[in-house]
Amino acid sequence: MVATVLSALLAAVPSGASAANDPAGPSGGLAADFASAAHEFGVPEPILLAVSYNLTRWEAHSGQRSSDGGFGPMDLISSDTIAPAKGSGRGAASPVAVSAKHTLDDAASLLDVPAAVLKSDVGQNIRGAAALLGKRARQSGVPTGAIGQWYQVVAAFAAAPTTAGANAFADDVFTTLRSGAAATTSDGQSLRIPADPTLTPDTVKTPRATAADVPAPECPTDLDCRFVPAAYDWSSADHSDPNNYGNYDPAERPSDGNKITTIVIHDTESVQTSSATPYDQAIAAFQDPADGTSSHYVIRSSDGQVTQMVPTKDIAWHAANWTTNEGSIGIEHEGIAAQGGTWYTEQMYQASAKLVRYLAAKYNIPLDRQHILGHEDVSRERTTNFGAAHWDPGPYWDWAHYMDLLGAPIKATASAASQVVTIDPRYGANQPPMTTCDSSGQNCVALPAHGANFVYLHTAPSADAPLITDPVVHPDGTAGTTRIDDWSDKAVAGRSYAMAGQQGDWTAVWYGGQKGWFYNPNCSVTVPTRGLLLSPAPGRASIPLYGRAFPEQSEYPATIPFDPVWTVGPIPWTMAAGQSYLATGVFRAENYYARFDPAAVPSNHTLVTGNTDYFQISYNHRVVYVKASDVQLLPYNS
Repeated sequence: MVATVLSALLAAVPSGASAANDPAGPSGGLAADFASAAHEFGVPEPILLAVSYNLTRWEAHSGQRSSDGGFGPMDLISSDTIAPAKGSGRGAASPVAVSAKHTLDDAASLLDVPAAVLKSDVGQNIRGAAALLGKRARQSGVPTGAIGQWYQVVAAFAAAPTTAGANAFADDVFTTLRSGAAATTSDGQSLRIPADPTLTPDTVKTPRATAADVPAPECPTDLDCRFVPAAYDWSSADHSDPNNYGNYDPAERPSDGNKITTIVIHDTESVQTSSATPYDQAIAAFQDPADGTSSHYVIRSSDGQVTQMVPTKDIAWHAANWTTNEGSIGIEHEGIAAQGGTWYTEQMYQASAKLVRYLAAKYNIPLDRQHILGHEDVSRERTTNFGAAHWDPGPYWDWAHYMDLLGAPIKATASAASQVVTIDPRYGANQPPMTTCDSSGQNCVALPAHGANFVYLHTAPSADAPLITDPVVHPDGTAGTTRIDDWSDKAVAGRSYAMAGQQGDWTAVWYGGQKGWFYNPNCSVTVPTRGLLLSPAPGRASIPLYGRAFPEQSEYPATIPFDPVWTVGPIPWTMAAGQSYLATGVFRAENYYARFDPAAVPSNHTLVTGNTDYFQISYNHRVVYVKASDVQLLPYNS
């Protein structure tokens, strides 16, 4: 049963790792390894710890290769041949990217130890990194005790292909040293770096990025950013259709009335080839007007480099939902959801969080999971192809850590009596069983145990009860599954729902028109939260839901030819009397009308506003819309 298997996984200790209650372990534990290596090679221990924290958060990932070709808690980069990674769950198998910097081989040479040992032996991995850092410090004449003067050493250690990227990594390391850090690894070992708010790095000898190195996109100054424009051109030789173009729409948000209220987190999902990484492929796709997609930003896995492709004032075609696109900024992250444990690096998280903090401040976007969404949180617009919605960034995206980096941690905002709860499983320890299958849905295999961001939902408060199902995902009425891409039965970290019941160690929430029960001993995987709750208006047995919030046909000006696909219609889900769902604030129906500029159509780039008010609600795995006239606000119990 799911709960039984989960308990077994939580209790398991990865092969070769020390158990949490055995600090001595094979190598004395991580803390001892860092202390010993720092002393041996003359590296300040806080420096060694902070470098590792900003590369891997002290995780060894069970000896798996990271997306940049790195191994171990120090992410030492290997130069050996890259083999395809198996079991992507979406598309063919793909290899991982490789940095041109081979720190693993250099470290192995300094230690006179085979490189293979540094891949699997955590203690040797840390020693190798310390040897590299110590050698660089001696070459540069950096004194061991002067931590502030180690900035240039840290920058040189970064596997970054640009000066800006190396400096950005060093900046992150010294930010960690000033603020301090603490974490418990997936195998239960706790480490911390004491805060030193007075620490000032000496950056004089480190070349800083100039305007010639990196153009000036919309990014914070301490990020390695560049601007590569997405295509805005006819998508084929046929110029008779003013809608036959790609890959975004010029606008003047927010001054044109299009408010930017949401940021959507994606992953690229492209499969690496021998000649192009997923990062490069995504950029190339967005430069091809026939591709029909774009995103405002793309972030590289190996070092967190950011490429902006669409100005934030313009509307990128990223979410496959026009209501979402109109009011959002899309950020693609290099990687594949089913392999997120290797693609989602700490440098990527750090860069993404810096960018989102910058954008949220610029556009006054709240830093919460109602406004920082995953692509998986966005529904399709219409019943047609409704079940084919995306599910990235997927179960391996560490939402709790990401929200911490945003300065908006998942935490209680109400008393225990609240009728709203936020999902908050412990990512590293939460290792639910998952499977991946081929494109036919057959030949499923179990994925390795790994931290995940969700809890399974059951039809009753029992591990023996089936997982809940959804008629969109399972039209045959079968129960939900443990497939990694089955979003019908998973409640994800940071998402909030109305309480529907409590029985012993089990909690139920209203989820997709039914009660979804999950194991929640001592409320260990939820926090009580404030929120706006809605239910059907009095006298309504059920009310329709919508995938978008468009004006009615009669509300468009005569100069804009009405497209039948804009017709307002319900989606396959409904809200029944007696159920309640969390909502964001009310907003007016809108549709930004845009066609290709050279087509010179009348009323181009016009925001059409209707008279109908909508709420966005957290319905199940996705957010959808409900008309304000169909619902009532429930008394709030904090």
